[in-house]
Amino acid sequence: MSDKKDGDRGALLALGLALIAIVFIVFIQIVPERLAGSAEFNVWRERVPQWIIAVFSGLGTFVSIWAVWLVRSTLKETRISTKAAQDAVIVTREVGVAQTRAWIIPDGFESFVTDKATINGKVSNDALIVIAKWRNAGNTPAQHLDCFSVCDVVPYDAEIPVFPPPPKIYDEKFGVIGPNFVFKAPMKALDGATRARNKEIKFILYSRVEYSDLFEPNVVRVSEICVQIEFNGYVIVNGETRDNIEHQPVGRQNSIS
Repeated sequence: MSDKKDGDRGALLALGLALIAIVFIVFIQIVPERLAGSAEFNVWRERVPQWIIAVFSGLGTFVSIWAVWLVRSTLKETRISTKAAQDAVIVTREVGVAQTRAWIIPDGFESFVTDKATINGKVSNDALIVIAKWRNAGNTPAQHLDCFSVCDVVPYDAEIPVFPPPPKIYDEKFGVIGPNFVFKAPMKALDGATRARNKEIKFILYSRVEYSDLFEPNVVRVSEICVQIEFNGYVIVNGETRDNIEHQPVGRQNSIS
């Protein structure tokens, strides 16, 4: 800021000196013309030699060039300051949008073992039911929201699968989801809870949500989570023994945009 003020002060000083030089040059050129033919003209010519006029002309030219350079530098600094101010406005807007837009985030799971489930048209008496839950953690509604879930059963020592993009027709469609509202993804059932409990196989669940916010309605936001469902002993709830089921994020399909 100090450098900018010094540059402005120098530019004004140079412009002032240039103006004085120009006025003096004009004066000493006009006055002799008006005095030409009079007795006073010889006195003026003797008092103001031509070399003085040449010196002031050169000085005026030099100061003018210096003033132009300082003004150019000042304008350059002004452009830089303007660009910085515009960038600051953009960053401020982005921060404001990030603080107030809709954010769909995972909000836990509901999982339990049942002896009555239908999976792919077949009845299972050893199934795990799992439901992913999502929440709008933002301060404004999410709109055009689609939700998709898929699960897989793989050998326990197998690598985590990568799930392909979901179909165009999603499992669930929601119109508008308000702030702090929790909604559930479609329920999924997996056969072989006993084998998963014995670490013979592992259950993988992938859930994905696509939506848009109010600030950029044409931008598709994506939230996705991929978890491995683990049986980790038992817990007692209201006097009833139940599986202690945990959901550990795995793979690279865990992101929020």
